[in-house]
Amino acid sequence: MDNKWLDNRWYFRDFYIPGYMRQRLLDYIEKRVPPGGFLEKVICNDLMGALSAADSLNMGNLPAYGNFLYNYAPCSCYGSVEKYHKWIKGE
Repeated sequence: MDNKWLDNRWYFRDFYIPGYMRQRLLDYIEKRVPPGGFLEKVICNDLMGALSAADSLNMGNLPAYGNFLYNYAPCSCYGSVEKYHKWIKGE
């Protein structure tokens, strides 16, 4: 098993980013691959959109996404729709 799935960045208090979401999040940050759906809403800071797109596991773990983005992602890749689109375009 790859150790990148075991490190603490995926966990925040009693919350965690589910394993099936981790690679999509890394692909967005490292390769600028649009994640779509729930992750796009989280990245764009759209709480209501994220809640409506989340499955039950992600809905219960939203704080872990905020923690991950704030502490481990470049600030230029999240926080607004504008930042999201600039990141995807490589600007």
